[in-house]
Amino acid sequence: MFASRVEGEKYTASIHAGFSAHEERERVKRQQAQCMNTPKRMLDYLKSSPMAQEAFDDQGEERVLQNIDYLFQRCSEITKFKPDALLDKLDFKPNSRKDEEWLAALVSVMKTIVLLRDQFDFEEIAPLKKPNSQPEADLKATRRGVTYAIEVYKPKEDKTVDCNFQLAEIVADKYDYDGKEYKEGKKKQTRATMVNHSSSRELFVINFESCSIPKKELQNAAKYALAKMIGFPETHILIFTGTKWYEPSKEDECWAIEPALPD
Repeated sequence: MFASRVEGEKYTASIHAGFSAHEERERVKRQQAQCMNTPKRMLDYLKSSPMAQEAFDDQGEERVLQNIDYLFQRCSEITKFKPDALLDKLDFKPNSRKDEEWLAALVSVMKTIVLLRDQFDFEEIAPLKKPNSQPEADLKATRRGVTYAIEVYKPKEDKTVDCNFQLAEIVADKYDYDGKEYKEGKKKQTRATMVNHSSSRELFVINFESCSIPKKELQNAAKYALAKMIGFPETHILIFTGTKWYEPSKEDECWAIEPALPD
């Protein structure tokens, strides 16, 4: 899976750095074993992705690849799609957007799939491809016999969020508006899915990577955002944070949902 010019260069460099040929072969074998669930085209993309390379440098290549593979394994188990088919369902188009935007969005959707299943007992979680650029939510899923349209948003986080009021503004504005022209925002995706798939509830999910937002502030932000949004009585907000990029789960991960999901 990793046989390539890039890997060959790493192989040569590692030997020059003091690793024996045997040690390097064993390293490559371990790397291949760690990525049994990750589609080859995804691995090829990660090798050329500046964002992935930054994560490799920051967190360690083996750790990042293990976490990516874990996400593919769990999401495949949950959605019942094999990894390659899952990647297609997740709308694998890495050249259609900026690298950091596309990759961050993909990983956030996969994290959301795992969170919905493990923390909230959602079932029949299915990614939805955008049909010819028409509005459609990222996911649909059922819980207690009720179908939800689910849209995931990954903010850039290029500015510090000082308080839950600022966080609420970010969430509400992205839901209601798309840019300065005040076109309909993320709600157009969920509402299209509610019609197309007979969903009776919508869930707007926001993934912040920062670990510095306490759970109480997340809960307040979800409440304030819901009050500002032009939504339905059947609209729910889920904000989760405390996960660093490829990390699928962490002890310091926290989330807030408003209002609580009906039993």
